Amino acid sequence: MKMEEVENLVENSIKEIQDKGYTQIQYESALKWAARAVAAYRLSVSAELSGIALGFYEMGNSFFDEALEHAGIIESGKLVDAFSQLISEEKAKAYDALVNEPEITEEEIQQEEQAAEVEAPAEETKQPEEDSNEKS
Repeated sequence: MKMEEVENLVENSIKEIQDKGYTQIQYESALKWAARAVAAYRLSVSAELSGIALGFYEMGNSFFDEALEHAGIIESGKLVDAFSQLISEEKAKAYDALVNEPEITEEEIQQEEQAAEVEAPAEETKQPEEDSNEKS
Protein backbone atom coordinates (compact mmCIF):
# COMPACT_ATOMS: atom_id res chain seq x y z
CA MET A 1 0.00 0.00 0.00
CA LYS A 2 1.35 3.37 -0.95
CA MET A 3 1.62 6.26 1.48
CA GLU A 4 -0.85 8.23 -0.62
CA GLU A 5 -3.44 5.47 -0.18
CA VAL A 6 -2.86 5.45 3.57
CA GLU A 7 -3.29 9.22 3.70
CA ASN A 8 -6.56 8.93 1.77
CA LEU A 9 -7.81 6.35 4.26
CA VAL A 10 -6.83 8.61 7.15
CA GLU A 11 -8.61 11.59 5.60
CA ASN A 12 -11.73 9.51 4.99
CA SER A 13 -11.59 8.23 8.56
CA ILE A 14 -11.34 11.77 9.94
CA LYS A 15 -14.42 12.73 7.95
CA GLU A 16 -16.26 9.59 9.08
CA ILE A 17 -15.50 10.23 12.76
CA GLN A 18 -16.60 13.84 12.48
CA ASP A 19 -19.78 13.00 10.55
CA LYS A 20 -20.93 9.85 12.34
CA GLY A 21 -19.39 9.67 15.75
CA TYR A 22 -18.20 6.69 17.74
CA THR A 23 -21.52 4.99 18.44
CA GLN A 24 -22.68 5.05 14.82
CA ILE A 25 -19.32 3.71 13.62
CA GLN A 26 -19.47 0.84 16.12
CA TYR A 27 -23.08 0.10 15.15
CA GLU A 28 -22.21 -0.05 11.45
CA SER A 29 -19.14 -2.15 12.19
CA ALA A 30 -21.26 -4.64 14.14
CA LEU A 31 -23.68 -4.96 11.23
CA LYS A 32 -20.87 -5.42 8.70
CA TRP A 33 -19.23 -8.15 10.79
CA ALA A 34 -22.61 -9.84 11.26
CA ALA A 35 -23.20 -9.81 7.50
CA ARG A 36 -19.72 -11.25 6.93
CA ALA A 37 -20.46 -14.02 9.42
CA VAL A 38 -23.66 -14.97 7.61
CA ALA A 39 -21.85 -14.86 4.27
CA ALA A 40 -19.05 -17.12 5.55
CA TYR A 41 -21.52 -19.65 6.94
CA ARG A 42 -23.39 -19.70 3.62
CA LEU A 43 -20.12 -20.21 1.75
CA SER A 44 -19.37 -23.07 4.13
CA VAL A 45 -22.63 -24.78 3.20
CA SER A 46 -21.99 -24.39 -0.52
CA ALA A 47 -18.32 -25.43 -0.45
CA GLU A 48 -17.65 -28.69 -2.27
CA LEU A 49 -14.59 -29.72 -0.24
CA SER A 50 -14.86 -30.31 3.48
CA GLY A 51 -11.56 -28.55 4.21
CA ILE A 52 -12.78 -25.42 2.49
CA ALA A 53 -16.17 -25.70 4.20
CA LEU A 54 -14.48 -25.93 7.58
CA GLY A 55 -12.36 -22.88 6.77
CA PHE A 56 -15.44 -20.82 5.94
CA TYR A 57 -17.17 -22.12 9.08
CA GLU A 58 -14.27 -20.99 11.27
CA MET A 59 -14.21 -17.65 9.43
CA GLY A 60 -17.89 -17.24 10.25
CA ASN A 61 -17.18 -17.92 13.92
CA SER A 62 -14.45 -15.27 13.93
CA PHE A 63 -16.69 -12.73 12.21
CA PHE A 64 -19.53 -13.50 14.64
CA ASP A 65 -17.18 -12.76 17.55
CA GLU A 66 -16.27 -9.43 15.95
CA ALA A 67 -19.94 -8.55 15.50
CA LEU A 68 -20.61 -9.29 19.17
CA GLU A 69 -17.59 -7.26 20.23
CA HIS A 70 -18.68 -4.16 18.32
CA ALA A 71 -22.28 -4.46 19.51
CA GLY A 72 -21.01 -4.90 23.07
CA ILE A 73 -18.91 -1.75 22.85
CA ILE A 74 -22.04 0.32 22.34
CA GLU A 75 -24.01 -1.88 24.77
CA SER A 76 -26.75 -2.62 22.27
CA GLY A 77 -28.55 -5.70 23.50
CA LYS A 78 -31.23 -5.29 20.84
CA LEU A 79 -28.61 -5.32 18.10
CA VAL A 80 -26.92 -8.39 19.57
CA ASP A 81 -30.26 -10.17 19.82
CA ALA A 82 -31.31 -9.24 16.28
CA PHE A 83 -28.27 -10.53 14.49
CA SER A 84 -27.55 -13.37 16.92
CA GLN A 85 -30.77 -15.06 15.84
CA LEU A 86 -29.97 -14.76 12.13
CA ILE A 87 -26.32 -15.75 12.57
CA SER A 88 -27.23 -18.69 14.82
CA GLU A 89 -29.58 -20.05 12.16
CA GLU A 90 -26.92 -19.78 9.45
CA LYS A 91 -24.28 -21.26 11.75
CA ALA A 92 -26.54 -24.23 12.50
CA LYS A 93 -27.04 -24.87 8.77
CA ALA A 94 -23.30 -24.73 8.17
CA TYR A 95 -22.61 -27.04 11.10
CA ASP A 96 -25.22 -29.54 9.91
CA ALA A 97 -23.69 -29.52 6.43
CA LEU A 98 -20.26 -30.24 7.94
CA VAL A 99 -21.27 -33.06 10.26
CA ASN A 100 -23.77 -34.65 7.90
CA GLU A 101 -21.44 -34.74 4.92
CA PRO A 102 -21.57 -38.21 3.38
CA GLU A 103 -18.58 -40.39 4.08
CA ILE A 104 -16.21 -40.68 1.14
CA THR A 105 -15.75 -44.23 -0.10
CA GLU A 106 -12.50 -45.95 -1.03
CA GLU A 107 -13.69 -46.01 -4.64
CA GLU A 108 -14.23 -42.21 -4.62
CA ILE A 109 -10.74 -41.71 -3.19
CA GLN A 110 -9.26 -43.83 -5.99
CA GLN A 111 -11.26 -41.92 -8.60
CA GLU A 112 -9.97 -38.62 -7.19
CA GLU A 113 -6.39 -39.91 -7.26
CA GLN A 114 -6.77 -41.10 -10.85
CA ALA A 115 -8.26 -37.76 -11.89
CA ALA A 116 -5.36 -35.95 -10.23
CA GLU A 117 -2.87 -38.13 -12.12
CA VAL A 118 -4.54 -37.28 -15.43
CA GLU A 119 -4.51 -33.56 -14.61
CA ALA A 120 -0.86 -33.57 -13.48
CA PRO A 121 0.99 -36.48 -15.09
CA ALA A 122 4.21 -37.56 -13.43
CA GLU A 123 7.35 -36.13 -14.98
CA GLU A 124 9.28 -38.60 -17.01
CA THR A 125 12.72 -39.24 -15.63
CA LYS A 126 15.24 -38.23 -18.18
CA GLN A 127 18.46 -40.19 -18.31
CA PRO A 128 21.58 -38.04 -18.36
CA GLU A 129 23.17 -37.95 -21.76
CA GLU A 130 26.51 -39.67 -22.04
CA ASP A 131 29.49 -37.44 -22.58
CA SER A 132 30.94 -38.33 -25.99
CA ASN A 133 34.40 -37.38 -24.72
CA GLU A 134 34.29 -40.08 -22.05
CA LYS A 135 36.32 -43.16 -22.78
CA SER A 136 34.88 -46.56 -22.11
